[in-house]
Amino acid sequence: MLQVIRIEPNVNTKEEFMDYLKKSSKKFNLVIQAIDPDLVLSKRQVKFAVKHAQDSFKNKKNRAKTLENEILLTLAMTRSFDQAIKILGIKNGEDALLIILGDNPKNFMKELSSYLINPVFKPDKEKILKSYGINKNSLVMFSLEDMLLEKMAIAANEK
Repeated sequence: MLQVIRIEPNVNTKEEFMDYLKKSSKKFNLVIQAIDPDLVLSKRQVKFAVKHAQDSFKNKKNRAKTLENEILLTLAMTRSFDQAIKILGIKNGEDALLIILGDNPKNFMKELSSYLINPVFKPDKEKILKSYGINKNSLVMFSLEDMLLEKMAIAANEK
């Protein structure tokens, strides 16, 4: 089951938050990835990245050691983990978009219920265009979401 939520972390640093997510992942038997919510347009984009990441593990073509990091690389459209962190990494004191995979994420979701933010998706389209090198003129013919999915598919299939 895939869940995507936006939260306002109640910690002092992103390192504390990432440590909390790592512990929660083990505690609740979940795959959890935290990313910058400004650069994610829709749940469709997340589903697309998750499917590509899962397929890469299934076909033994994964670039990362863990599924959560493969999702990050896929969403960031890069082969470099450092570059993916630069593009999609969470920032201290800012909201985070959590991608949660697992059979039963309900207890983890309850734990976070007081930190949830709506709407889940509130992308910064200018930041998306700049971060992914998309020319505004190309949006005359294609939607931004379609452009992102196409670029993601191409990047995920590069060797």
